[in-house]
Amino acid sequence: MKIVTLKKMTWNMKEKFHSIGLALETILEPLLKVDFIKYCYKTLNLLTYKDKTKKVIEKFKMLTENMKRNYLSVVFLFSNHLMNPS
Repeated sequence: MKIVTLKKMTWNMKEKFHSIGLALETILEPLLKVDFIKYCYKTLNLLTYKDKTKKVIEKFKMLTENMKRNYLSVVFLFSNHLMNPS
């Protein structure tokens, strides 16, 4: 009885952790801010905004990939710990 309850509880925790992680990823997702950055650069200088926006997008893509790798490794470690506590 206790094992079934513990497994159910850890599964629920894993699901909550995953949904919180997805919410944070959406909030922190740099690529969702591209339109605003493009607008700002365009307002400042019509001649250079495309190059500057392109550089920022490249940096955002690198940052996003790092965030996804880190998030996935944290989820993996957390779920392994919950399923196999030692």
